[in-house]
Amino acid sequence: MVNINCLWICWSLLLLFLKKRFYFQPGNGEWMQDLMFLTDIMNNLQTFNLALQGKDKIDSDLIQTIFSFQNKIRLFQRDILSRNFSYFLNLKRRVNKFLDIEIKDYKLEEYKDKLQGLLDNFLDRFEDLQKLKSCFAFLINPFMVDVINDGCSILEPLVTESSAVEMEII
Repeated sequence: MVNINCLWICWSLLLLFLKKRFYFQPGNGEWMQDLMFLTDIMNNLQTFNLALQGKDKIDSDLIQTIFSFQNKIRLFQRDILSRNFSYFLNLKRRVNKFLDIEIKDYKLEEYKDKLQGLLDNFLDRFEDLQKLKSCFAFLINPFMVDVINDGCSILEPLVTESSAVEMEII
């Protein structure tokens, strides 16, 4: 799989060539910020994709990876709005390299909205897994479930007669 950072390296070299040879000026730089944001998001999605691939993966671990990535997207939103860019290395490199260029507030809101759209897409796509989250917690560690006080609502999606399972668990 091609590393998305190659895009930034190649693009930097291409811009350098165009500036020297044809006196090309890329404009206000907002499109470059957008490219850096896209590159960082694609890197994170690529890492997420690779975490879901491979042999000998347990379903509960894969599901936890999905829930973790949803939380990472929320963390990315906070990072963008704080202008910290800890999780957006290419964007941070751009801000540090060109100190005269500042990312405008409306661009940060635009990035946050794009991340919110990505999060909404994940929440819609994995809505069924969210409903079964307590079932997976039960399967991972059944001793964390308080059957006596809470009942066995965890097993409702999995078992038709929960009383027999409750007695078996106790």
